[in-house]
Amino acid sequence: MSKWRHKIIVLVAACMLLSACTARESTSVSAPLQEEDNQENGQVLTVVNPETAKSEDTAVESSKKKYQIQTRLTDFHLLTETTGIAWGITRGELRLYTTNDQGRTWTNISPAATVQFPGLVRYGEEMFFLDQGHGWIMRKAQGSTEGILLHTEDGGLNWKISSLPANASPSSVYFTTAERGWLISVSPTSPGNQKKSVYNTYDGGSTWVASKDEVVSSGQTGSLINLPQYGYFADMDFTTEQQGFALIQEIKKPDLYTTKDGGQHWMQSNTFFRKQDLGECDSYTAEQIQFFNESGQTGLIPIRCTKGDTSKYSGYFTSDGAATFQFIDFPLPWQSGVNAGLAPYFVNEMEGWSLQGYLLYHTIDQGKTWRALPENRKLATTLDDYPEVVKLQFVSPNYGWMLVQNSEERTSRLLSTHDGGLSWQML
Repeated sequence: MSKWRHKIIVLVAACMLLSACTARESTSVSAPLQEEDNQENGQVLTVVNPETAKSEDTAVESSKKKYQIQTRLTDFHLLTETTGIAWGITRGELRLYTTNDQGRTWTNISPAATVQFPGLVRYGEEMFFLDQGHGWIMRKAQGSTEGILLHTEDGGLNWKISSLPANASPSSVYFTTAERGWLISVSPTSPGNQKKSVYNTYDGGSTWVASKDEVVSSGQTGSLINLPQYGYFADMDFTTEQQGFALIQEIKKPDLYTTKDGGQHWMQSNTFFRKQDLGECDSYTAEQIQFFNESGQTGLIPIRCTKGDTSKYSGYFTSDGAATFQFIDFPLPWQSGVNAGLAPYFVNEMEGWSLQGYLLYHTIDQGKTWRALPENRKLATTLDDYPEVVKLQFVSPNYGWMLVQNSEERTSRLLSTHDGGLSWQML
């Protein structure tokens, strides 16, 4: 496709997006309106119009501008104890909602319905929010569909559209400021191998520049080699505009690469993973990188050891910005079934939670010991109907969300806790 034709397509898409965004639903109704999707039994959310969410004159006027929708949620992300976002895709449309009151009411910040999404949108991959105001969503190219980037600077009231790098296959996007961000592009070269390219933006994603295609190898000190094609890209995280991290998953083990110059060069860590720490496993899988403070000094990378159809988690903790790691063997039961791949979630370097069956386990000593919390009836009965846990996240020692689903029945529910996992309520 010529560059001219590519620009024309992006321009047309932008016009359609802007015209659709200005026509966003703003009609007030005096009674709750139920919008249903006959194919999916989703979560019922109480939605307020964006202008109502900003300024409510009276409680009576506010109640007239609320309505209810029913949508199947597929992911979420908590920003603070009061704010969060949740979303799903229905008939190709991204349904995106934000809350400022712990899920009691929601604001529809969905992009225009004319921007269709062929598959799931996952946080940290196709979507990233720096804060409640600044967010980015990638629509990857597929078939005749062009890859585009949606960007909001006002909490989703308006979305801008820009093109992604030509011929790129983006896998993850990350920002440290409203202007500075990175995009990882991957394309398969052979079984078990991918070409991995890093792109930089300095204007919020409007334009992208490719980084040098090279890496510093710890195995060959000071030498430069091509960006390693072996293994699959798994995750990316930047703690400053210069310091970043990338996980590469080989067939049976993970590797961690770090950069100290904004992604121009990468060095393979030689302290992150050691097979002898975990013992014999069929495979070793690294989960999402998580840092606990803005300085990027303390963090965790959970590791899953798999034997047959059972799995068990341990963790690599760092307190010096991934220069060194301490391995902690979590004394948790081996698991099998649909939730065997649900990693423990830590809110800081000491406190975390892990779901084992119907029970939530809690640690306050970096995973060295775990205590089973009393079984919560609401959680147990919900897991009977929605046995697959999509995501578990805490933003404080008390407050967290859990998204559960029944994929066969195409249903989902979002739960919250206000007491550290002792009790759960439906949002």
